[in-house]
Amino acid sequence: MAGFAKVILISILVVTLFVVFTNFVLFFPWYMTLAYETYNLASVAANYNYLPQGEKEFILDNLKSKPVFKENPEKIVISSDHEGEYSYDYYKELDSSLKPYGQRGESFYVEIRAAYPFKIQLAGSERQLDYDVSFRLPVTGIRYYKDLE
Repeated sequence: MAGFAKVILISILVVTLFVVFTNFVLFFPWYMTLAYETYNLASVAANYNYLPQGEKEFILDNLKSKPVFKENPEKIVISSDHEGEYSYDYYKELDSSLKPYGQRGESFYVEIRAAYPFKIQLAGSERQLDYDVSFRLPVTGIRYYKDLE
């Protein structure tokens, strides 16, 4: 009887390890996609010294169209210290405290947060655990604006 219990316990552990390993194998490309899109967004933000709303929406739509990110599209959040809804022409006449961009050399960050769905099927029913992950990059602005000090 003790041998039968050991066999059952070992088989449960092997199946659990296999499921966790399979989820990890799928997690790695998902995380690399998150890192790649954050890097692309940080490159654009460094060029403008702020994160434009149009670029933010483009990356958000791009992520929501990818297969694994479709599981939790409402949990994808893109944020930055310096965000702007309009182009430079709109902001150049405003007071410098209202401008979303900074001068060349000023640092800020760009971050994308999402939830990875870990799925395990036990006894015919599927269990899902959403694991919140974020990738954050520091960005240094490279553009010089004449309307700032």
